[in-house]
Amino acid sequence: MKKLLGTILIGCMCVLASGEVQAFDMFTVGAQWVELLGSLGGNGQYTSWKSTVYIDAVETIEGEECLKVMEKGEEGESRFMTYLKTTGDKVWFMNNTDTQEWSLLYDFGLQSGEATTVATASFPTSANSSPIEYEVVCVGIESDYDNSGIEKMKIEVYDKDEYDSVSDQELEPIQEGYWLKGIGSETGLICNVYFEMIGLDSKLISASTPADGVIYSDKAAGVSEVSGESINDDSAYDMLGRKIEKPVAGQMYIQGGKLKIER
Repeated sequence: MKKLLGTILIGCMCVLASGEVQAFDMFTVGAQWVELLGSLGGNGQYTSWKSTVYIDAVETIEGEECLKVMEKGEEGESRFMTYLKTTGDKVWFMNNTDTQEWSLLYDFGLQSGEATTVATASFPTSANSSPIEYEVVCVGIESDYDNSGIEKMKIEVYDKDEYDSVSDQELEPIQEGYWLKGIGSETGLICNVYFEMIGLDSKLISASTPADGVIYSDKAAGVSEVSGESINDDSAYDMLGRKIEKPVAGQMYIQGGKLKIER
């Protein structure tokens, strides 16, 4: 990570009572993001559960040091999610483990009015993962008053093809939400552009590092108040919550509480 004047550019800063500025670096081994997930099953019942996404190790791929990201459910079983790497204010994820191609996940350096192209993919990434691109526009930067020192970037998400082709009319964003600078999204680490998902909810409830402990906490959710149960329903549902027998190629759907894309 590149350091400048005692701060880590990819990190977020917390101003201490003494006026001293302390830099946090979330993108390091041992960092973890605790998420509260929820899903509406075919029986109409809403089920919630916790998921912990964490950086497990540093691995060298094609001569580059990369961060191995894992996910652990409430039952304690872990699975591979993706690899990350950082350059300045940007966070990249490996969108295909076979071709070892990288796509932009976040750009925390965006200023108001600036735009960039990011991608999302089905996770965990695999040899047949294919990213979907979106255009993200920074609307403005706000302070998170519940978490001192953390800056929130309000973003609008647009369909990439429409954003590139339509210039004479105002486009409506397909999603709106917040990135937490140096941390991820208000919905978690991996889910960078989906803020309102029919059939599946995701909310970041805490982010912590080994050196600094909890640096972000959703006061409304409260880590100690979160409880849930495992999902046993293996049925597939479309983004409107309708049960589907077999997803078609390119279709986005929910199964077992996970957002997937049929290949």
